Amino acid sequence: MGRSIGFDHVGGSSTSFVWDLNDVAERVQDDQWVLVGPGFIDILVVGGGGGGHNDSNFGGGGGGGGFVESTATAVEVAKTYTITIGAGGAAGSNGGNSIFKDSAETINIVAYGGGAGGESFGDRDGRPGGSGGGGAGNSPGGVKGLAGSATTFPTGVQGTPGGGGGPSYAGGAGGGAGTPAPGDRNGGSGGNRSSTPGGPNRFKDGTNDFYAGGGGGSGPGSGGTSNPGGGGIAGPGLAGTGTAGTDGLGGGGGTKNAGGKGVVIIRYPNVAADPTFISGAATKRTYDTFKSFEFTSSASIQFT
Repeated sequence: MGRSIGFDHVGGSSTSFVWDLNDVAERVQDDQWVLVGPGFIDILVVGGGGGGHNDSNFGGGGGGGGFVESTATAVEVAKTYTITIGAGGAAGSNGGNSIFKDSAETINIVAYGGGAGGESFGDRDGRPGGSGGGGAGNSPGGVKGLAGSATTFPTGVQGTPGGGGGPSYAGGAGGGAGTPAPGDRNGGSGGNRSSTPGGPNRFKDGTNDFYAGGGGGSGPGSGGTSNPGGGGIAGPGLAGTGTAGTDGLGGGGGTKNAGGKGVVIIRYPNVAADPTFISGAATKRTYDTFKSFEFTSSASIQFT
């Protein structure tokens, strides 16, 4: 069982024993609670983004990495917690899984890598993943890439399907954590050259940052808008090379380009001690009543 940050409510009683981390921080700072270990932490885990398609033209964009938030998660002192950061997928390949787990796997949070974009002269379907890759264009267009299923801790989906390819040589964009990719295999045009928006999270610095956006799919013309979440955009014309997904955001790759690597972020009240690093490192930030640790490479830690 996790050790509570509030061992006892000093000088009174409460009818409610359900607290979020803001409540915890306020009560510890006001000396209402006695500090016992780090207790409960918030966790964000984002998988590596999928790569965009990897053949000659009108393929799909890569899906964003899986996006998993876990709030008020109980942790224990002197137990080892391992952080694994999923790599961004090369063009034509899914991204890697990001993981936060303890040594007994009582906690085992897995954010799946994003799905790769469908190929115009191969398997046209977008690959399943945290968010699905976009289907290739041509006639018929590739079917929608499917969003990856969730882990058992916590439950829930991790992203959205990719967009299906269209009959007018337009590849679908990869899905993102914020919204499904537009385009449908039965639509008139299909596809989307712009990146797909990612999902917001405030754990790093108290303001909304966006993660796990999808990459843009190929299509006629030029241009494409880069939306929040780190997804790459499509290259110019049917055969152009797009931009890569952003590392540390888990964005899907644009056409013919790689996805970005994932990230793990933890936060808890800043009155508690920093974790002990057995291996690896993280970027520490403090804001309001919290401290956060951003992991962009694998590590293992213990709480004290």
